[in-house]
Amino acid sequence: LLDAMRSAPLSQFSLHSWASFLNAYDVADVRPPRWDLYIGQLKLPAVLGTWECQQLGLLVMVTARLSGAWGGEPSDLLPHLERWCDQVLRSGSVTEFRAVAAKNLLGGMSMVYSSGIALDGPVAELATKLAQLASTSLLAESDDFFVAVNAKSVAYLHQSLAKKVHQQRMEAAFEGLCLHLKGRCAG
Repeated sequence: LLDAMRSAPLSQFSLHSWASFLNAYDVADVRPPRWDLYIGQLKLPAVLGTWECQQLGLLVMVTARLSGAWGGEPSDLLPHLERWCDQVLRSGSVTEFRAVAAKNLLGGMSMVYSSGIALDGPVAELATKLAQLASTSLLAESDDFFVAVNAKSVAYLHQSLAKKVHQQRMEAAFEGLCLHLKGRCAG
């Protein structure tokens, strides 16, 4: 399988292909090829449903995690992340995110911005919207692990937010996640 991947036509990969391809390398703990030479060519589908949002979340999380394998940094993903987040916002697909997709994308974002880069623009807007969803409507489908991981990602992202309005939204989301966990522990 890995031999087949090494000869795959990377420039023609779809969102799903990229997510599956990089996730397989991550699971196999094998050094991936120079994905960064090709991933900039990836165009998201015009319509982003629940499945596509899940694949985007997986792609960003795994790509950020694998970045060191080719001598890069998670922040190398930034220009692509900005473009993808802008498309999600423009398409109105935020409501298509379910718990696993939101967790993965928030986690990937927190890795990209953990080096102190100022978080603004479409990435900040989508991050705060997903954090709000994770702390409200998506709680019903999130187990305690998801909630705890989201709380950690939100805390990391909050440190990098450039605008007060986004900081306040993140603080509210973090409080909601923590209150939920506190309630579960008390039970």
